[in-house]
Amino acid sequence: MPNYLYKNYFLGSIFLIFVSFLAHFFLFERYSVGPDDYEFFLMKEEGWRFFLIHPDRPFQYIWFQFQNALVGIDSFRGLLLIFFSSSLTILASFLFLRAITRNNYLSFLLSLIYVLLIHKLEIFHYPVNAHVNISSSLYIFSLYFFIRYFDNFSNLNLYLSIIFYSFALFWYEVGFFLPLIMLSYVAINKKELIFSRKIVLFGSFLLFLVIFYTVYRATGAFGFAEIMAGRSISLKSLPAGFIDVFHIFVGRSFIRSAVYGFYLFFQMNYLIIFLLLLFNSITVGILYNFFKKEDPIRVNKQLMIFFILLIILTVIPNILVGSIGGRNTIISSIGVSYLLLVLIFSFKRFSKYLLSIFIFFCLIIGQGNSWAQVVSSKINGSVFNALSQNKEAIAKQDFVLIDTKSFADNIEF
Repeated sequence: MPNYLYKNYFLGSIFLIFVSFLAHFFLFERYSVGPDDYEFFLMKEEGWRFFLIHPDRPFQYIWFQFQNALVGIDSFRGLLLIFFSSSLTILASFLFLRAITRNNYLSFLLSLIYVLLIHKLEIFHYPVNAHVNISSSLYIFSLYFFIRYFDNFSNLNLYLSIIFYSFALFWYEVGFFLPLIMLSYVAINKKELIFSRKIVLFGSFLLFLVIFYTVYRATGAFGFAEIMAGRSISLKSLPAGFIDVFHIFVGRSFIRSAVYGFYLFFQMNYLIIFLLLLFNSITVGILYNFFKKEDPIRVNKQLMIFFILLIILTVIPNILVGSIGGRNTIISSIGVSYLLLVLIFSFKRFSKYLLSIFIFFCLIIGQGNSWAQVVSSKINGSVFNALSQNKEAIAKQDFVLIDTKSFADNIEF
C-alpha cells in the first residue's frame, strides 16, 4: 500500500470509513429502529419546549426534535443517520490524532484500531446513539482546534475550540473535563505558554462556561425546569462507576461482545461467511503489506501521559453517576487505542503479525455483532407491527400480557 494513503487525510479517511463499513455495516439493512428510538419519538408531542424544561442536556432534546422530523421511525433513514454520525467520530478522531501525534503513520494506525475497538460497538447500532456520536465529535473537534492554535497562534482556532466545546457541553456531559485535558496538553508540551495572555483568557472563558453549565444544571435551568437532571452525582455511585468502567473495557461487557460476536459470525449463511472472510483477508493482507514497510512504533512518554489523562478525565463524568456505556467511551477510546498499540508493538519482532491478527479478529467480532443487530431489528419490527395493527383492540383491554418466554422458545439467537 503506498504511503500516500495515510499521508493524505482524505484518502486515509475513505479507507478508515471503508473498514468501518466492512466491520459494522456489511449488511446495510435494519428492519426497525431501536427500542429507545420509539421512546424518543414520543418527545415530538412535547415540541421545542424540551429545550427549556430539561436542564441536563438542552441541545440533545433540540436534536431529538430535528431527528424525529428528519428520520422519525423510518429504519433505513435511521441506518443512514447512524452510519454518517459514526463516520463523523472517525473523521474527527483521525484529524485530532494527526494534530496531536504529528505522525501520519502513527495517526493512521491509531485510527484503524479506534474504528475496530470492541467496547464501543453500540455506537454503530441504532439511531438513538447518533446524538452521542455527534456531541462526542464536537468535543474532539474542540480539542483539535485548541492544539492547532499552537501551530500558527491564530485566534480563530481558539474561537472555534470554544464554540465546539460550548455546543458539546450543553448537549452531552461526557467531555465536561475537556478544559483540564487542554491544560494537561499545555503543561506537557507547551510549558512556556501556560501563563500567556491568550491561554489565560481562553481558560477563563472555558471556566465560565463550566460554572454556568453546572449552575444551570444544578438549579434546574435557573428554576424553569419541570424535570430535574436524570443522572446526579452521588458518592454512593462511585464503586458501581468504577466496576462499570472495568466491565466495559476488559470485563463482562467486553467479553460478552467479543464472544457473542465471534459466535454469531459463524451462525450466518455460509456464502456470507465465505465472502466476509475473503474481504477480511484481503483487507488485512493489504494492511500487513503496508505495516511491514514501516518502522516500529516507539513509545513517546509525553503522548503516553496525555492519553492516560484523556482516558481518565473522559470517564470520570460517568463514574461520578455510577454507570457507563460503550457509547460514552468515544473520546476515551482514542487514548485506549494508543495504549493498545504500544502494547502490541512491545512484542517487537511479532508486533506487525499481532496487529494484523488483532484487526482480523476485530473485523469478525464487529461483523457478528452487526448481524445480531439485523436479527434483533426484525424482532423489534415484528413486535412494533403487531402492536400497531392491534392498537385499537389493545386499547380496550384493562391488562395486556406479553409472553416473553415465547420469544426465548421460538426466536433464534
